Amino acid sequence: MIIVRILYDDQKNGFVFTLEDGRELLISYDVYQKLCLHAPAEPTAAQEEMLLAEDARFRAFTIGLRFASYQPRTTSEVKRRLRQEKIPVSVQEQVVEKLAKTGWLDDARYACRYAQAKQRKGWSLRHISVALREKGVEYGLIQDAIQSVPETSEQVVLRQIVRKKYAHRDLTDEKEFERTVQALCRRGFSIQDVLSALREGEEA
Repeated sequence: MIIVRILYDDQKNGFVFTLEDGRELLISYDVYQKLCLHAPAEPTAAQEEMLLAEDARFRAFTIGLRFASYQPRTTSEVKRRLRQEKIPVSVQEQVVEKLAKTGWLDDARYACRYAQAKQRKGWSLRHISVALREKGVEYGLIQDAIQSVPETSEQVVLRQIVRKKYAHRDLTDEKEFERTVQALCRRGFSIQDVLSALREGEEA
């Protein structure tokens, strides 16, 4: 390996080491300082190994950062994205650790914000839990997120849905009543809460 040019790239936020064969290695500032190489240069075997490993980490981190900064993501979602790019598992772990340290990944915070946002949109807590599991959030963090939603909120949301979407239905008709109950249960609300909300709607 022979390095013919070393330039700092503002957009990549790192150094680009151009090799004699035309390849480019992306190197962080920390590793650049550690190696103390200046073009032209022929790295030792140990330095070459460090450069190649750092290039893999740097590129993987760039992919992970771009993915996580576009919109909030879970650790599992970032790992899935890195797997799609065929990033080695060991490098994936380094990337998510660095993203967590820099504040881009926080599954606990993500789960709480997700639960509260979806609950305001009319999601049941059961559906929120399922969605968070699909996003790879750990069970304990999901439970903490669900508990961050006020206990009365789900009943309030259910009553609002009944008033807005089902108030016009003739619930004295047995088939219409059954269809309404099934529709609300499919949203993830319990049968007890659904029947209670429908009774309150009839009384109102």
